[in-house]
Order: sequence, then structure tokens, then C-alpha cells
Amino acid sequence: FVKMGTIPRYVKITRFGELLNACGLPLPMASLAEKVAKFLCKILPLNNRKHAKGVEVGAARDFGEDFRSFWDSISSHYPCIVKRDNVFLRWRYLNQPLWPYTILTARRHGNIKGFAVVREGMIKRGKLKGKKIGVISDILIDPKEAACTRELLRCVTEFFKDRKAMFIKCDILNNHVRRALKACNFVRIMSRNSFMLNVYDKKLSGSSLKVISARNNWFISSGDSDLDFD
Repeated sequence: FVKMGTIPRYVKITRFGELLNACGLPLPMASLAEKVAKFLCKILPLNNRKHAKGVEVGAARDFGEDFRSFWDSISSHYPCIVKRDNVFLRWRYLNQPLWPYTILTARRHGNIKGFAVVREGMIKRGKLKGKKIGVISDILIDPKEAACTRELLRCVTEFFKDRKAMFIKCDILNNHVRRALKACNFVRIMSRNSFMLNVYDKKLSGSSLKVISARNNWFISSGDSDLDFD
């Protein structure tokens, strides 16, 4: 086995005052903090506030052939990744009994430029036990379409705000998505989710072993592992 570090966790708080109050801050102070947080959001850099022209975001009912076309167009950007064509995505997120997932897409001129698979979750332990959260189980983007990715993450945020989720979490190992999350005010927090690569008795060439042993080549979301079943 090769130790590959942890799978990072990123979060974005959507109900700041409620979070502080649940952590023990008196309600008046928590409400004031909420107002300050909303004010700070209004004065974020212009690029984070303006909407991209020509980009359409919304929900999809199914993973159609356009998801296959999207996968074919961007897969070369992801050296180590589970194939995410429409067949796999339908099997993983629709034909299963565990969670009702929602598919959100960003399109330009009708063509998919990024998608996120999301679900609602609940905190199971600690001071915040029972509080609703949003979970990004999967997200795949075109690294060259920063504006579309920004609109997609804006759509994800509004989706969970409407459902009164306290915060949004995304467990993801990938540099393209990491940069996009940070640009949209997600912050990285401590994660204990280890990533171990099994190379025992694998008939791999030296070049293949070099590729898969490089952490920066990997794409792993919570949907790829049992992290999504927590």
C-alpha cells in the first residue's frame, strides 16, 4: 500500500448565525454575526458576485447522452478517475435505494460544462447533531470554464440555502475542483479520511505506477467511496 494522504473536506457556511448559536453563542450575538457575514458577502470581489453571460444553470431529471459527451470532452484533464459517463452516473446515483440525489448542471449554448450531484444530509453527532447540511457527493467541471463552474457552485449554494441547510460540505481530492471551491468561498477543514493506494501484486508498468502514485493526478469524490454513506 502507498499512503496518499487524506481526502480533503471543504465547507461553506450558509446559516452562520444558526451555526454560532448551536455552538453556544447567545442568540442576539449570533444574529449580529449573521448580519455581518451577509454584509461581507455583499462586498466580495466583483468576479464572485457578477453572473456569467450565456450560462444556464438548473436541475436535470436524468443523466442523458449529453453527460456522455461532456465526459468524452473533458476526461483527458483527469488522469486517475472513475469513468463518469451517463451509464455509470445513472447506476451510481439514480439506480440505488439509499439517497434521493439532485443533479445540477451548468450549460453554455445548451452544452454541459459542469455538473454536481447533491443530497441533503444530517449531522449525527456532537453539538450540531440533528442539524441539516448539504452534501456535494460528486462534481465534475471543465477546468477551462471558470465562469460556468462559478455559476454551478452558486446554484448549489442557493439550492441548499432554500432548504435551510446550515452548511455545505464537499469531500474531494482534485486540484481543478479545489481551486474552484476556494474561489467560491469554500474553506478547507480538518479531514481524517485517509487515501491508501493498493499496488500489491499489480502488473503495472513503471510509467503507469508513476501516474497513479502521484497524488495530484487523482480525482476522488465522496461518491466514489463509503464517505457518501455516512
